[in-house]
Amino acid sequence: MPPFPRLDTLLHALKCPECGATSFSFHPAEKNEAGGIPDGDFACGGCGKRYALKSGIADFLPSGPSLLTMAQRTGQWDVTATAYERVWRKRALSL
Repeated sequence: MPPFPRLDTLLHALKCPECGATSFSFHPAEKNEAGGIPDGDFACGGCGKRYALKSGIADFLPSGPSLLTMAQRTGQWDVTATAYERVWRKRALSL
């Protein structure tokens, strides 16, 4: 029986956000005495990128800066969010 049976059944279902490969392997950081899934990382068999697993939560989010359009960037500004919430959203439903 594999050392982490629940985790091993999910490895084939994971898809790498970078290259799209579905061949992952798990590398535990240390032995977990509680019997749960230990911290460690997932390694993509396609591109070799590693994704962390900490406290049972896998982090597959990109770590670098995202390429946002100017319209997407303005949506993250405080002034845009304030104007949207106070002005546009209230009036848009009545248009």
